[in-house]
Amino acid sequence: MLANRQGGGADGRAETSSAWTNLASGSPPSVIEQLGDVIRDINKKGVSVLLVEQNVHLALDVASRSHALQVGRVVLEGDIETVRSSDIVRKAYLGG
Repeated sequence: MLANRQGGGADGRAETSSAWTNLASGSPPSVIEQLGDVIRDINKKGVSVLLVEQNVHLALDVASRSHALQVGRVVLEGDIETVRSSDIVRKAYLGG
């Protein structure tokens, strides 16, 4: 899921102008590449992007920070290079 945060209400909740669900799931590589380009363009404009994605390659390509979850718990968080080089991520998501 992708949410584009445009502002926050008085109670701190984010207001979203758009939400896309399961765009990368089962999509051809060209669509995933275009989605990555769109996310990067949005972020370059100073808009924070929250990406919850099963496609770890897409997520690691567009993110600057990441959280890895296992059974609903955060098991790793940090800048993208720390997460990418983690044994947890390599074994669970990158086949290594």
